[in-house]
Amino acid sequence: MPLTPQHSWDETDTTMNIVVTAPGLTKAKSDLLICDTFVRINAPPYLLQLDLAHAVDDCNGTAVFGTSSLALRLTKVERGLWGQLAIQAPKEELHQRRQQAQQRLADSLATNKQAQLDRKKALDKAASDRRIDLDRQKRDAIEQQKQQELDAQRAQVASWQTEVDDKGSAESDYEEEQVEAMPASLDQDHSDYHGRGWRPKKARAVEHAGVSPAMNDDAQQPLTEPHDVQQDDSKQAIWKDQPAGEYTQLATGSQQSSSTLCDLESSQAHGDEAHSSDADMAPVRSGCVPVAVQFTKLETEHLPARETREQEISSYKRKSQDHEALEESLDLAERQPLFLKDKADGMHRAGNYRAAVNAYTKAIQLDMGMTVCYSNRAASYLKLKEFRLCIQDCTTALAQMEATMSSFNAGSSTAATAMHSSMIKLLTRRAAAQVELHDFASVKADLGEALARRPDDKQLQDDLQEVNACLQPASSSTLRRIADDRFKSQDMQGAADAYTALLALPDAACTDKLAAASNRAACSLAQRDYAKVVADCNLAFGLLTRKDGLASLDIQKYLQSNQTGSVNLDDKQKQSLCRLLARRGVALGHLAR
Repeated sequence: MPLTPQHSWDETDTTMNIVVTAPGLTKAKSDLLICDTFVRINAPPYLLQLDLAHAVDDCNGTAVFGTSSLALRLTKVERGLWGQLAIQAPKEELHQRRQQAQQRLADSLATNKQAQLDRKKALDKAASDRRIDLDRQKRDAIEQQKQQELDAQRAQVASWQTEVDDKGSAESDYEEEQVEAMPASLDQDHSDYHGRGWRPKKARAVEHAGVSPAMNDDAQQPLTEPHDVQQDDSKQAIWKDQPAGEYTQLATGSQQSSSTLCDLESSQAHGDEAHSSDADMAPVRSGCVPVAVQFTKLETEHLPARETREQEISSYKRKSQDHEALEESLDLAERQPLFLKDKADGMHRAGNYRAAVNAYTKAIQLDMGMTVCYSNRAASYLKLKEFRLCIQDCTTALAQMEATMSSFNAGSSTAATAMHSSMIKLLTRRAAAQVELHDFASVKADLGEALARRPDDKQLQDDLQEVNACLQPASSSTLRRIADDRFKSQDMQGAADAYTALLALPDAACTDKLAAASNRAACSLAQRDYAKVVADCNLAFGLLTRKDGLASLDIQKYLQSNQTGSVNLDDKQKQSLCRLLARRGVALGHLAR
């Protein structure tokens, strides 16, 4: 049967105050139900059910958990004093009253939930309408701007077309013929064909004959074509480079007779170019000497050289070549290490640790520098009890983090702080795997390094203290102290393990073993393992008879008799016996139910 905790109450015209006290009563281990006429507090092994005399507002109340206590403040529906907290009625009537109260609470919760959903839908619809209106306004503004730009461009094109039409109507026939004339680049007598300093054939022939190409005495016209007039500068530059005698001859060549010039033109008209020689041509330019220039070969030609960038790009290319065959066989999504990492995180949270390990492994194959994948895969290996693989991944991740930490300034980078916390987590994870392998020396080293990085961590201090105790010879006093500390900190499984180790000591005192069996029964009761509770209580009964010289018959007489004088038991024996009986009774009640 469940135990009824102690409780007290007081009331005002508007409120009803209830205070419940029980050892180990906490919010995490309590189930609280408040209806309008029914209150239930379930904190194993304690159970309190109150059928309230009148109705309270189940939506307007408070519950405050303290140290092994709970304070309820309930608001009355109708003002006034009740005079009593709960009513007394037949079991069937109370059962029906409780069911009706719970049904009203469920209906009220459903109504409130539906109202919240309707309100959320209305808010979502209003937000969606606002987004649609905003998008429509943006589209209208963009369309208006596009239309304005289009109109401006059309006006500009129309203005340009008008100017072109007006200009075309005013041009002369001669200008049109010049547009259709042969380009200068196709005329071999044009200066642009051979470059600066070139002279036409006629000018070279005149210079060879000693005739000035300035003007004909009879026709008073230029000797060259109209476009040759533009070569005066080049001719002057060439004449300046000639010797003094040749320059004088060229300067006095204008005094020759016109017949010589006519004969020269006639010979040129028939293609006679014998008078032209290589000596009359412009001097040949000196050739360019090629200079070999070599630059450091970069991994990327479009980016400036940086040492760290070159290392990253080189590493990336090497990894790409190593995993080219793997990438060809994977889907597009599975080629992304971050996608695989997120996929593996979801599998780990869902408890599918083997699939999480496979996904982390694929991500590491694609990018061996993802330290977080090594760390998370180590957590999955720890859940799968593959402790050596967990230690390997933790060691790899720590090595990569230490290499990366060297590039950060100590205490000046947020990334360095986050990596510092990750290294502490990896050290504790590796220590947990080493504990399972009973490598306590390595556990002590890892916990010591983690504690050096975070000296004010109380959990790390306690763990290191327990490891130091494990490295020393086991004693009943040490194990009992560790177990009691764990029991006080609500670490029931750890306390049960410590009590089990104490019971296994061959030289432990009977008093210590009795306390260990009784307290382990309390741990099993908190974990709702009722079969172990009964077994530990029976073990404690046997230890009690051996310790105090009692016989099983004496305990049976004491249990069957209401007169304590029939069996001589002191107060301490009675307390131990009552605790054991209470714990075993609760466990048997749960097993029978």
